[in-house]
Amino acid sequence: MSTLHDKGHAPRKRRSTQSGFTLIEMAVVVIISGFIFIPLMAVFVQKDLDEKRTENLESNQRLVNAVTFFYKQNGRYPCPADLDTAPADADFGVENCSITTTSGVKVGALPTTTLGLPFHQSINRFGWKHIYAVTSDLTDTTTFDNSTAVEVISTAGGSASTVEVPFLLVNTGEDGKGSSSLYGVENILSCTTGSARDQENCDNDETFIEAPLFFTGNPTDSGYYDDQISYGLVSAKSDIWIAQVNEIQGERVPLMAKTFGNIGIGTTTAPTEKLHVIGRALVETDFTGQGGDIATQDNAEIQGRLVINENAIINSNFQSGQFCSGHYVPNPNPALDGICCYGEYIGDFATGQCCANGSYLDLATGEQECKASGAFCGASDDGKVSDLGIGYNGTSGTLDSSVTGARFPKCCYRYELDVNDLCCLESEGNHIDPDTGECV
Repeated sequence: MSTLHDKGHAPRKRRSTQSGFTLIEMAVVVIISGFIFIPLMAVFVQKDLDEKRTENLESNQRLVNAVTFFYKQNGRYPCPADLDTAPADADFGVENCSITTTSGVKVGALPTTTLGLPFHQSINRFGWKHIYAVTSDLTDTTTFDNSTAVEVISTAGGSASTVEVPFLLVNTGEDGKGSSSLYGVENILSCTTGSARDQENCDNDETFIEAPLFFTGNPTDSGYYDDQISYGLVSAKSDIWIAQVNEIQGERVPLMAKTFGNIGIGTTTAPTEKLHVIGRALVETDFTGQGGDIATQDNAEIQGRLVINENAIINSNFQSGQFCSGHYVPNPNPALDGICCYGEYIGDFATGQCCANGSYLDLATGEQECKASGAFCGASDDGKVSDLGIGYNGTSGTLDSSVTGARFPKCCYRYELDVNDLCCLESEGNHIDPDTGECV
């Protein structure tokens, strides 16, 4: 019997039961993995950036505290150190009060040696030295007068507000514009090339800008900003108060009490509440119409009158002998209560009246009147002083030129008209000398 082998046929190979991924299948796996991991990577990158920013803010706050402590110990602020020194130099981190003053401000490196700080705290995490600016008069006890010259323009919240501070620190970020390395090597980025927003912080003048971080494009591109600003607001008259760092509300700076105990204003004995005021009033004495806020997380006890022109936020007990939400008018007799108006109070204290819509002065009669609908300088406009004019027809709005001295009416926002029919400026005063006709 013959076999297949005998007939010249080769033996059949056994087919493998194992198979691998094709290139197309591998590519599909890689693409799907990318869709999964790329968003995760973005989360981790953002988390890392947030941690670095928090670390920078905490580091900056420690440096601000060191400067403030130096002030408390010495009665003045330290001068800046030179930017071009290295740790091996004898004057590294040592204040140099001969640094040139520009517009009342000295600018240089943070004087870490003078402050008793380790040398590595003179630089940020990218290796660039912190820039330190200080009001020149506040670095010398003989010229210390609580004046401030370092100007901070904050653009947070979509609007700009300005405050002057005793000193300021600039963490120049990764680009290090205007700074130098730990070893005193000057940064090659120019503060005059391009239009980056943080260039204002490295031009060695008195003005600095605080803005949201913006890393799009190159460090010289318009709007680029990677700095972090920290500043202090301690003054010789605020030993029990802390000005909240980097907090500007309009031109007002929030204060916090450093004491854990009670605060007494006008008390002759120990205060019994967190805020204990003795006197006839807690009030904004120079009424501007803007008022202010009062916020407390504990008890507030005022034995006299409390006047709040905006908001009162009390999270615990609130006590007041009398409460006024509006414009408080003190009584000429300090032993008696005043008057609380929601508008402006005009006339003699005893016979006057509150004007709900404000007031104006009728120069035709010399009488101050409450605003009324339809009246010139009345409720329909912001005027408070009215010259009714000569030969003017209020109904038709025309002027009779045949009348001697004919003139149209004039309306000032807050101040009277002088002898030349011009509104008095705020700096000149708010009323007229009857003998000269000039603002006083």
